[in-house]
Amino acid sequence: MSDSASGMFVLLLVVFFVCGLAAAHVAGQKNLSSGGYFLFAFFFGPFGLATALLAAPAKAPVAIPDGMRAVVCTRCNADQNIGINAPRYSCWRCKESVAVARTASST
Repeated sequence: MSDSASGMFVLLLVVFFVCGLAAAHVAGQKNLSSGGYFLFAFFFGPFGLATALLAAPAKAPVAIPDGMRAVVCTRCNADQNIGINAPRYSCWRCKESVAVARTASST
């Protein structure tokens, strides 16, 4: 390889590495896999960085308080916590009264 070709290769490698670092940072801020986005952007360069920038943030896991269980409203898909043995709940968002299906853990 000539000097100019090897210089261009090194420059391209540095640009793709920087794209990987930037994508990892953006993914970490969005609660996504920073290692995965680093590798993706390292191999695909600016396209990988654009993917990280356009990706939707991941939903952060929320701890469920003791004595409660998580349910999703069947009408509006709102997440909420209700008592473990509650037979019904009223959705905080749409005010729909919903009967809860009994599960093995709630009997």
